[in-house]
Amino acid sequence: MRLVAKLTLVLMLAVAVVLTAQAAFHVSRVLELHERETLDDLELLGSAMGAAVAEIWNLAGEAEARAYVRRADTRRARTRIRLVPSAVDGLRAQTLGDRMVATVPLEVPGRLALQLTRGLSDRSAFVGHVVWTQVVTTGALVVVFSVLSLLLGVRLVGRRIERLADQARRVAEGELATTEDRRSDELGFLAGEMNQMAAHLDSAKAQIREERRARTGLMEQLRHSDRLSTIGRIASSIAHELGTPLNVVSGRAMMIAEAEELADEDRESARIIADQARQMTDNIRRLLDYSRGRGLQREHGDVGAIVDQALRLMEPLADAQGVSLRRAEADPVVADLDSGKVLQVLTNLIMNGIQAMPGGGELVVGVTQGPVEHPDDIHAAAGDYVRIDVQDRGVGIAEQDLAQIFEPFFTTKSSGQGTGLGLSVCHGIVREHGGWLSVKSAPGEGSCFSVYLPRGGDQ
Repeated sequence: MRLVAKLTLVLMLAVAVVLTAQAAFHVSRVLELHERETLDDLELLGSAMGAAVAEIWNLAGEAEARAYVRRADTRRARTRIRLVPSAVDGLRAQTLGDRMVATVPLEVPGRLALQLTRGLSDRSAFVGHVVWTQVVTTGALVVVFSVLSLLLGVRLVGRRIERLADQARRVAEGELATTEDRRSDELGFLAGEMNQMAAHLDSAKAQIREERRARTGLMEQLRHSDRLSTIGRIASSIAHELGTPLNVVSGRAMMIAEAEELADEDRESARIIADQARQMTDNIRRLLDYSRGRGLQREHGDVGAIVDQALRLMEPLADAQGVSLRRAEADPVVADLDSGKVLQVLTNLIMNGIQAMPGGGELVVGVTQGPVEHPDDIHAAAGDYVRIDVQDRGVGIAEQDLAQIFEPFFTTKSSGQGTGLGLSVCHGIVREHGGWLSVKSAPGEGSCFSVYLPRGGDQ
């Protein structure tokens, strides 16, 4: 509001100066015109009376002419009229000091002239009236202009500046609000720039939140990696500490189970002990493999042969569950891969499929090949890939579980059926080959795990 008041004061002073100058010029011009009109009036009156006096003089005599002049002087209070010796040859009207004088030569004997004199007192009154009128007009215009300037300044400038200041304060407090000011003037342009600034700040704020979440996720991954590293060290220790005792337990249990003099119930208990010891050994091996890994030993091999081997290995388990295994017909496919590790992946996926069908069913493994332009995994490159699909008709996987299905120790199986490391190990093996592992599943509709492996070699 102080800016509006200052602008109004400056404009008012400027208007007052301009109007004062205009008034002075106007008064000067009016005085000049008034003087000119007065002189013209005296000239006209003098010419008319001079002709009348000369005619009376010539017809009725000098006395009558002088009497006519006296009567005319008496009737005119503002103008003095008299006969004077002629000092000019023609009509002359001029201002002499504080009076205006018009001299009209008469065509009478004695070289006389008619002199008309009018004082300037009426001019002073006229000037005072004109000056007062100008002062009143100038003052009224200054007041009206000041009021209008103040009102318009408050409405068009003051309030809009207050809104912009309020927006700036809210932006400083973190509330990235915008203001609605669409007028096409400087303040409207400033409001638009403020809105764009608020929008950019909001975008930067959202980006910072995303980066913060990403950093938080990265920290979680680092902590997770640290936990896995710890697990790896623990796994190594467990493998060394428990591996030999478990092998001894398993071997002794098998020896007991093969003894002929034992009862069937004792022999079955010994087998159970051997199986559980073997399972514990397998779990420790998986944990150790996941934590430290083993380098690939690639060789040019037939993918179909590896699939057939995996199906043969898992056939007894499938028969016990009432599941039939089948490989879809396909052309021979060869690729550069570590057959042992790929076999480990397939047996794990087939076992998961068998366990997902407790009521029996069919599990199909298919092998295809072809180019992939846009791999689903960011670590994989475009190229020619072998795809192995393991399709079951089991219970399926819930949508909320698909995002973490390959994470370590995550499992959807019931207690005692899995450690949650199988798919994580498979995922790591496939990624180590340069491929990726994907899954499509829905509850009640089964699951399809797809293994993508680069063909490599001469293809």
